[in-house]
Amino acid sequence: DADRLLVLSREFASWTAEIYRRPVDAVVPPGVLPDARGDPSRLYARHPALRDRRILLTVGKLIPKKSVDLFLRVVAEIGATNPDVVGVVVGDGPMRESLQETARGLSLGDRVVFTGLVPRYEEVLDYYAACDIHLFLERRVPFGMPILEAGVCGRPTLAFRGGGTLDTIRDGETGILLDPADG
Repeated sequence: DADRLLVLSREFASWTAEIYRRPVDAVVPPGVLPDARGDPSRLYARHPALRDRRILLTVGKLIPKKSVDLFLRVVAEIGATNPDVVGVVVGDGPMRESLQETARGLSLGDRVVFTGLVPRYEEVLDYYAACDIHLFLERRVPFGMPILEAGVCGRPTLAFRGGGTLDTIRDGETGILLDPADG
């Protein structure tokens, strides 16, 4: 019964049109403040062990669709030959304990940091600003705000192709899009 349908991304527009059997009126993506920047020095003050490490970052609620278990496997794989790599998981949720168990099973030790909830947006931006690459491993997401947040801090994102990632990443320029079958 809505007068207008507004959606977050082009692919989400096609999903919505198919589900509701009517065209979408407009794609209106959310944004971030263009002057929002993180400060790595603030992060290193809170986490001195992260200084001089190469940081792989994921940000989000710890739930199955976020694929944090895959992130941990990536950290283990890369870290096996690159001891300066550390994975940082920003967020909390119902899977935290099982993901920490997965990290122990992968023998990640100090090569992974679970921050828990980071309530201040400025502090979250500090993590983006300090990371070398942001991994966004959710599949078929309608948009993907963390991709924009990483981008505003000048950091590339590695993500699966599909959904909102097609609107938020210029493949090979602002990040890399992977085939979902590769995950």
